[in-house]
Amino acid sequence: MNFVSHSEYQKLVDDDQELLYTSYHEAGHVVAARHFGFRVAWVSIDPDFFNHDPLALKNALTGVMASERLTFMVPRGSARSSSERQMLTEFCIEVQCGPKAEALVNPNYWQTSAGDDFSIQQALPGFGSRSQRHLNRTLNEIERASNQFIKRHECVISKFAARLLSERTILERDIDRVIAWARGMSDRPLAMA
Repeated sequence: MNFVSHSEYQKLVDDDQELLYTSYHEAGHVVAARHFGFRVAWVSIDPDFFNHDPLALKNALTGVMASERLTFMVPRGSARSSSERQMLTEFCIEVQCGPKAEALVNPNYWQTSAGDDFSIQQALPGFGSRSQRHLNRTLNEIERASNQFIKRHECVISKFAARLLSERTILERDIDRVIAWARGMSDRPLAMA
């Protein structure tokens, strides 16, 4: 008979809890990204995937603007049309949906959102705001929209997070199918391809 010490048991519980938090966080990002039409190559909570998979390694080497849809801003520094501003707003909402989804299960979610906050700070110059007041109004609109998104899609996010927790990694070819299943739009078996 094998015995596990209390500290070993607590570490296992803490690790499982951290994976749950991370799966919700990433599910929030993915569900929002796909809702707004952003491409998602993969989502993973598996450290082995991050450290060994060529797709993950390639992604880790990309620039700050992870979305191909936002590359228009890089050379000129800001969105010029209303459709570009809308796309930038959707990107910021998607970024905020990660920590907000994690907040569904983690009361201390704000401690893990520094990377997401940094992404939004990097995107803010794209709005070309003339005043701090205008920028604050834009940030408040993004905050309100991301809160509404999480409320409307909480069930889908929870189901996607559960699937991510069991699979550890979901590749692009399966992401939309898992979202459709989570929305109840498909009762096809979800064997991963």
